[in-house]
Amino acid sequence: MGAIGRIFDQSDFMPHGMCFLWRPDILALHVASDVLIAIAYFAIPAFLFVLSRRRDDLLPRWALHLFIAFILLCGLTHLAAVWVIWKPDYTVEGLVKLATAVVSLTTAVLVWIALRNILAIPSRHDLQTLNASLRDQIAERERTEQSLRKTQEFLRAVFDTVQSGIFACDTEGVITLTNPAARAFFGAGERVFTRDGWGTGEYVLYESGGENPVADELRPLYRAFHAGVLPPTDVVVGLKDGSRRSLQARGRAMVDESGEKFGAVVSMEDVTDIRAAETELRRLNAGLEESVRARTAELMRSNADLERFASVASHDLQEPLRSVAGFCGLLQKKYAGKLDPEATGFIKQVVDGATRMQTLIEDILAYSRLRPAVEETVAVRLDAVLEKVLDSLSDAIESAGARIAADSLPTVVGVPFQLEQLLQNLLSNALKYRGDRPPEISIGAERDGAVWRITVADNGIGFDQRFADRIFQLFQRLHARDQYWGSGMGLAICHKVVTGHGGRIWAESTEGVGSHFRFTLPAADVA
Repeated sequence: MGAIGRIFDQSDFMPHGMCFLWRPDILALHVASDVLIAIAYFAIPAFLFVLSRRRDDLLPRWALHLFIAFILLCGLTHLAAVWVIWKPDYTVEGLVKLATAVVSLTTAVLVWIALRNILAIPSRHDLQTLNASLRDQIAERERTEQSLRKTQEFLRAVFDTVQSGIFACDTEGVITLTNPAARAFFGAGERVFTRDGWGTGEYVLYESGGENPVADELRPLYRAFHAGVLPPTDVVVGLKDGSRRSLQARGRAMVDESGEKFGAVVSMEDVTDIRAAETELRRLNAGLEESVRARTAELMRSNADLERFASVASHDLQEPLRSVAGFCGLLQKKYAGKLDPEATGFIKQVVDGATRMQTLIEDILAYSRLRPAVEETVAVRLDAVLEKVLDSLSDAIESAGARIAADSLPTVVGVPFQLEQLLQNLLSNALKYRGDRPPEISIGAERDGAVWRITVADNGIGFDQRFADRIFQLFQRLHARDQYWGSGMGLAICHKVVTGHGGRIWAESTEGVGSHFRFTLPAADVA
């Protein structure tokens, strides 16, 4: 008998039942227990097999096979234990146990190795949390989709109802989309969905003048796609029925997330009525300008005639006054000391009246000669103007004992002799309406945007601020002639000079304290 035969030779052994003394109760207990355990072990692999068929994602296939083999072998060990109660095949029983041990150890080692992956399988709580998150995401997506549908409906409503015509094309220039307004621009039934590129079809596009056809590379869709942006551009569309419409187009290229162009969109507005109105307005303006030029020429002729008339009239009016004043002066010299005081007073009143009348006529003539400063304006240094005025008023300044202080004055735009007349009248006014104190006059300038604000201040008698507007009117005086001599024309001339230069003049005064006369003139550096 060989070695293998000796291993399986069980003749020297007795059955395991003899250890139980063949007591039926002990035999029944062990047999029943082992058989039931074996049945249970054999049932579990069946369960695992069914589970793996339905849920093959729970365990790896190798782990499932090992578990089935391990459990079946465990069941076989219990059946072997029942077998050896009557048959002493202990070698077979040992081999079954050995196989069970090998499979069990292999399963244990591999399970520990696979523990990390097994633990990575989400738990029930993780799955519940994940499901809750997915439900929230689904709800959010549904809300987003609903909002998107509303936005799409809004855009569709705008697209269909907007009065601007909208065209879209692909990269080949084929029109892919138009709205009702766009189709209306080309008339009912116009075939605007053409296969020709860049919107060429059964119509002609002209340049804004309506004479020269637009070249293909200058068509709105082509320019919007290739240039990226189409600024507002006027075109004229000629329809097949012979009518024409003026359209203003603007648009841009459409690009995707990578910056690649995939088409262009152009909007067009019907400006036919607007352009017709502009043309009519230009025609009317041209006619109006011609009328204004003719009227201006007529006014210039009329002003020239009036100026000649005023000059002649002033000469003719002053000549008798000079004669009256001259003869009265001769009477005063010839009969000095011979006339009684009353007669001498009469002659003096006649001379004074004639002199006042001469002055009034000269002031009226000067006022009538003032014209708005338009074409004859130049850059004028007010420092130089003030120097000439102070020189001409030197005697009056010296006799009044006046002190005059002036800041550095700016350069303005104006008519030199009118600005000289303006400053001379204001300074003469300050010298005339002085109080008991020696006159103190200051001239300053302050920049105010595009103009200079000039101030002439004095410490004279002042006036009630209620009359601040009245003093610039013709022949308006606040004092009697026997108090302060004058014609009431000086400040009116100042007002006309300043307003003729596009400025304004005003006064601020306090009785017994003095006055501030302010006026504005355009600065030379912005004119």
